Amino acid sequence: MLKIYSWWNKWYRRIVTRSRNLGVLFIYHTNLWRYNSQKALDAVLNGRPQQTTRVPFMITRKMRKSLASLGYTEQDINKMTPSQATNAVNRCIQKSTIGQLSSESQMKHVERKD
Repeated sequence: MLKIYSWWNKWYRRIVTRSRNLGVLFIYHTNLWRYNSQKALDAVLNGRPQQTTRVPFMITRKMRKSLASLGYTEQDINKMTPSQATNAVNRCIQKSTIGQLSSESQMKHVERKD
């Protein structure tokens, strides 16, 4: 009798837990669908783009590899802000180009002062 009760109790608890988890998942996906559909409808009605602006907050390994292939050293990468690194990777700006651009801009700045 005791074995049957413990087996039944374990089985019952598993069913209750799984049904509770399924309920939570159902609510989550329902809310996610509702949010995404409202966002899409808002974009259609108001002409707003669905994409949002992203602000980088860290330099990833993939970005470090890309920067290294563009000629940046580890010290250069460590001195960069995440937005500078993202711009350099997206625009394929090589290190030598930045050095030339900064020296040209400094020369123009000096010429303007005179």
